[in-house]
Amino acid sequence: MKKQKCECGHSLQHIKAAREEKRQVIDIADVLVKVVEYLVEVKKCKCGKEHKATCEFEGRVQYGKKIKSLLTYLNVYQMLPNARIQELCRDLFGLSVGDGTIQSGSAICYNNLQETEEDIKQALIASPVIHVDETGMRCNGTTQWAHSCSNEKYTLYGIHQKRGNEGIDAMGIMQFYSGTCVHDRWASYDKYSNCVHALCNAHLLRDLKFMYEEEGKKWAGRLIELLQKANERKKEARISNHFSTRLRNQISGIVSRALRNEPKEKNVERKRGRRPKSKPIRLLEVFKNRLDDILLFLTRDDIPFDNNLAERDIRMVKLKQKISGCFRTEKGAQLFCRIRSYISTSRKQNQNIWNALTQALEGKPIKFAC
Repeated sequence: MKKQKCECGHSLQHIKAAREEKRQVIDIADVLVKVVEYLVEVKKCKCGKEHKATCEFEGRVQYGKKIKSLLTYLNVYQMLPNARIQELCRDLFGLSVGDGTIQSGSAICYNNLQETEEDIKQALIASPVIHVDETGMRCNGTTQWAHSCSNEKYTLYGIHQKRGNEGIDAMGIMQFYSGTCVHDRWASYDKYSNCVHALCNAHLLRDLKFMYEEEGKKWAGRLIELLQKANERKKEARISNHFSTRLRNQISGIVSRALRNEPKEKNVERKRGRRPKSKPIRLLEVFKNRLDDILLFLTRDDIPFDNNLAERDIRMVKLKQKISGCFRTEKGAQLFCRIRSYISTSRKQNQNIWNALTQALEGKPIKFAC
């Protein structure tokens, strides 16, 4: 103790401590890079032919699986661009890694996760509820489309040149799916009649908010109130048959009256053909024709009010482009989608991501629970 005297004037020098208080400091030990040298025997036969022992390491100098898993972790999970990964490796480990080294670990993971990707796909096909979404992705100077399909335990990403059914079918799920699909009203999903559809009410609320605030449609404000009230009841688990029936009747009444009063067509001049329907009419017809899909969340506990799960999953693709920019090749985008599917599924199932990637590099990826 530095202090040797109390304020009262008495000395503390020979007084025994009344108690001891612990203080713990958590810090990081110096990071050491370990180099292991392997000697490969080469034997020469009497005939002159040389025979070399087999070895899993082909190059004379190469990086191990822990480093490659870290590079993949930083590149695909943390989504750092190569330049920042290289800077981090120099600063922390004193290592100089090239673009090829960064990509080599990801390429190994990609190849080792083919069977895992198929397992995820089959798990989603068997799932009672899935969430789907899509977003544009810049790849080699062109716009392609990243598609996602997910539930609470699994995520699958894919990339395709098309946003519509051709791209959706390439995922290999919707054409075989017979459960309930939650989506944002993108017309291509409606072509799959083999499953039940649930619409994202968050998207509907945004459309209604525009109609109410920008177009001054009072019916839109009333529909906003009813949907928000239904969502609160859902959160509080206070949904009764009486409430559902009353809500349905209220919405139907508002929509019927609005359809009678709204202009049916856009006020634009066209030389040929019928004039297109106005935006208010198109939105009202969604409520008229698809009210069961809109209110499905009221009658089923496993159906959410919105499609936020899919939006959270697809947001990672947008974030990747913001941080690292576009993909240089389509192969690179495919690599990202497969590994990211594995990472997202691992995270949803409470797995350590670095350990999961190390296992994938070793050819022993995680077998996920159904």
